[in-house]
Amino acid sequence: MSNGLVITNDMAESILASLPSTPRRARPRRPVPPRGAVTVLRERHREMLRRIVAGESNKQISEEMGVSPSSVSVLRNSPSAQAHIETLEKEADEKCVEARSRLRLLTTQAVEHLAGALEDPALGGRSVEQADRIALAVLDRSGLGPVTRGSIKTQVAHGHFTLEDIEKLEERAQAEKNSSYRQVVDVTPADRGE
Repeated sequence: MSNGLVITNDMAESILASLPSTPRRARPRRPVPPRGAVTVLRERHREMLRRIVAGESNKQISEEMGVSPSSVSVLRNSPSAQAHIETLEKEADEKCVEARSRLRLLTTQAVEHLAGALEDPALGGRSVEQADRIALAVLDRSGLGPVTRGSIKTQVAHGHFTLEDIEKLEERAQAEKNSSYRQVVDVTPADRGE
């Protein structure tokens, strides 16, 4: 209305009626890769991606392959590389499943061998010691190996306890004599003033 032009409701309705009812469809745009993104994977790129899937950091890959960490980062974030990473991870998962089922079969054979070695130490073809080492290695890799210090999980609580906290812990320990938390260490609390 600044130039003296007034559009009435009737005029607005007639203008809207003259417009096409469906808007023109815009041509779909192809996604534009980020600046510097790799669109064609070469063998060197594939090697970097194999290392990424293997868990190496950008810094490790860049140092070993003689490229900058930012180059590895750009590759890692490019759409074609992410698709290839997905493929590599899927293949790795399938190989792990296959290896695990094979290991289960070998575990059964290892148990049978050890049982047989107890009954008849003269197993043909290999020395008994060699066959025993193989069987024990298979059992160890399947999670049935000997208990080692690293395989035992423990929890340690750190903190400052008041006299009231210690008394509550002692009461709980008395109430749960058959639980795994039977041992309570008597600690002199800091707030006793001794």
